[in-house]
Amino acid sequence: MNDIFFLIVNENLTSGSTAWFSVRPDNVSQQLTLPVAEWTNQSEHQAVFIVSRAVPAAIHVFITMWQAAVAWRVHLRQLPRLVFLSWAWFWLLLPTLNPWYWIWAMPLLPFAHL
Repeated sequence: MNDIFFLIVNENLTSGSTAWFSVRPDNVSQQLTLPVAEWTNQSEHQAVFIVSRAVPAAIHVFITMWQAAVAWRVHLRQLPRLVFLSWAWFWLLLPTLNPWYWIWAMPLLPFAHL
């Protein structure tokens, strides 16, 4: 399981959360989730889940766009490294991750320069 980022976002959006890392007031989470609940015609609990999934997705889209801009400016030899880093961020932001999910990425490891 690799749900630390998802868990932090989810617990901070859940009303009445008692997690030690929940640092926002309830009115802030309701301001974010109630419009989504009304727009999607879902319960507030489902809206929290939707927003908790949308935040990491938006972060990944931003990172991928940034990587694409970098790839546009640098030499094409850097492209496999940038693809690997984009996928690494994608997997890091997922709520579930098992080690064997990375088997397909092994051909890109020599280009990662980690």
